[in-house]
Amino acid sequence: MKLDTLDPFVTGPFLVLSLKQFLPAGTFDKDGYILRRKRSLIQVYTDPGGYRTVAAADIRLEDPRRTGR
Repeated sequence: MKLDTLDPFVTGPFLVLSLKQFLPAGTFDKDGYILRRKRSLIQVYTDPGGYRTVAAADIRLEDPRRTGR
């Protein structure tokens, strides 16, 4: 599917239904292995598509009741 307003490498829009997990950036020891993540990752359940893992360069949480939106 091609949309005139989006570049060809952009997919979406997706509706995020729930958060599965947050994987922070950094170095971690897990099960005897060393994990090195440059960016934080977020796993979310979306419609359509199911679970997706996206890199989070910057996370901003916002309460719409306080911002007047």
